[in-house]
Amino acid sequence: MTLQDRIARGERAIAQARTLGKDVVSWERHLATLKEAAQRETRSLPSRQGYRKEVKEGMGDDPILTPHQWYPHFRDFHHKVIAESPGLDYGRLREHWPDLHQAISAKENELDALGSARLSEVMAIIREWRELFLKAEFERSR
Repeated sequence: MTLQDRIARGERAIAQARTLGKDVVSWERHLATLKEAAQRETRSLPSRQGYRKEVKEGMGDDPILTPHQWYPHFRDFHHKVIAESPGLDYGRLREHWPDLHQAISAKENELDALGSARLSEVMAIIREWRELFLKAEFERSR
C-alpha cells in the first residue's frame, strides 16, 4: 500500500468515525504526519522513476532502500536505545513530557509511513528520532 493509499484510507476512516461521533484527534494527528511525509517525498523525489534509474547508475551515492532493507536496522536500534534508557518508558514520557512524547511518536509514525526512500532520508529521520529521545532522557535525569 502506497503512502497516498494510506492517506486516502485514513481520510475515509476519519470521515466515517466523525459521522459516528467518535473522537478522531489522534487519527488526524497521524494523518497529518502521513501528509507531511508525502509532501517531503514529493519535494525530495519529484520523479521517482527517474531518480531510481539515476541511483542505480551511481549505486554508492544515496541508494533508495525498501522498508524491508532499512526497517530491521531501525527496529534493532530502537530496542537498543530503549534498553539503554531503563528509567524512561513511553507511559512516563507521555505523562511528564507530552510534547516530547508526541514528537517522538510523530517521528516513529513518519518512519512507519516512509516506504521506499533514499538512505540519507531514512538516516535523517532516525537521527531526529534519536535526538528527541536523548532530549527526553536528559529531561528525565534533571
